[in-house]
Amino acid sequence: MKDDPNSVTAEAFDCEIQVLDENFRSNVKAPAEATLDSRTLRLLSETALKKSRSLKTELHAFDTDEFIQRFINLNCKKLQIQVGGHLEDDEDDEDEDRAREINWLKAGQRLMRFSRRAPTMDLMYGPLEIQHKKRKASQRTKIEKNEADRKAPEQLKESDIQKNENEISSLIKNIHEILMSEGGQQGMNLFKFFINPNSFSQSVENLFCLSFLIRDGRVAIDVLDADDNPLDFPIVYASLPADLDAQQDGHKKTQAIIQLEMKDWEDAINAFSIEDSVIPHREDPKPRKVTYSQNFENLSNFF
Repeated sequence: MKDDPNSVTAEAFDCEIQVLDENFRSNVKAPAEATLDSRTLRLLSETALKKSRSLKTELHAFDTDEFIQRFINLNCKKLQIQVGGHLEDDEDDEDEDRAREINWLKAGQRLMRFSRRAPTMDLMYGPLEIQHKKRKASQRTKIEKNEADRKAPEQLKESDIQKNENEISSLIKNIHEILMSEGGQQGMNLFKFFINPNSFSQSVENLFCLSFLIRDGRVAIDVLDADDNPLDFPIVYASLPADLDAQQDGHKKTQAIIQLEMKDWEDAINAFSIEDSVIPHREDPKPRKVTYSQNFENLSNFF
């Protein structure tokens, strides 16, 4: 239909419109169907436009410019006859002067009765004159950096790594001792033990260290009571590492993955009314400041 619009008759086009309208009223329910319907309607509209343009008629559109030019020529001749002069073909300037003498307001009022179209108002968009602003070339000033303020990346040494491992080992040992003193044989609430209400990062670090103690069998977690009923919250308590004989008798290690997010941390604080941290709050380590001059001295000593 779109490739050959001349082959489509008016009856076929009207039939397609009616079928499309019936399908739209009965079958279109989802957005995808509405999109397909709009594409089909657009195809029919483009086909109708092409068919209307291909129609050949003997009617000519009204040319406003041609009408005004003939009106000027006719009235200029009448004015020339009234004055008593002779009109020559090469006197274009005189024709323009004669055209200015035409009473256009009166002519428009007399011609208005032959046209049923309401007079329109023509607007011109945009300014009458545009003033182009000159762009000012800005000069960029070079920023001078002080070499003494430059900082080099901190270089880790083997002693720093060993120190960090010793700090983690010491923290794990302290957490085990705190659990033994605070929980005793009965144990305590897991969330109240490792959560620090003042620091989310330290709560994650406490849980990380607690996982090593559980792996070594020095800490255990119970989620069931003596009658195998689920507890309201997990209980953590210190225990002795299970030996090889105990593992063979049926004591098996199980692995669990605990996910702790910021929202979980906040919900646990509100649910169990955690105000103080059982594991003491630790001060955040201050980053080492290494200046450019100090790093240069280290490099010079190295070479």
